[in-house]
Amino acid sequence: MKELSDYLDFLLDLIGKEIEVQECILQIAGEKRRVLRENHIEELLCYLRQEETLLLQAQDLEREMNQVWKKMCNEHSLNLPVFRLADLIDLADDEQAQLLSKTKEHLSTVVRDLEVINRQNALLIKEALEYINIVFSLLVEGPPEKSGALGYAPPGGKEGPGKNINGLFIDGTV
Repeated sequence: MKELSDYLDFLLDLIGKEIEVQECILQIAGEKRRVLRENHIEELLCYLRQEETLLLQAQDLEREMNQVWKKMCNEHSLNLPVFRLADLIDLADDEQAQLLSKTKEHLSTVVRDLEVINRQNALLIKEALEYINIVFSLLVEGPPEKSGALGYAPPGGKEGPGKNINGLFIDGTV
């Protein structure tokens, strides 16, 4: 049977790897924000593939942490069914607890930063999709008729010079 401190050290190492992965995801999220603003879709796709790989790594690490946690709890008769950093800190000696507390703060900071950037990226994507939808609608439906409803007809409804011009933003009179 492994000592409890050995399990804690191993879990701390896995959490450190998780933080590294999350920091990489955070960096990619920042790059995604940049390419969304610059409308570089091909570059965005590259970052999405990298992010997917990192998310799978994070998922594997979390699965491994949960397995180690369950094994540790079984071997040491601990009634802690769910892996939580707070419980890990409670189980640790003073030195490990201090290190785990710092690690927990660092992970929390990275996750909060990631949430903020992901919300910003979601808004950028939403705005881009709305723009695409408007442009697509205009392409499919064509420009509005000169009905005066949107101010495209000359004042008084009379057709003046340029009556053959059917533009979106100009009515043919300049």
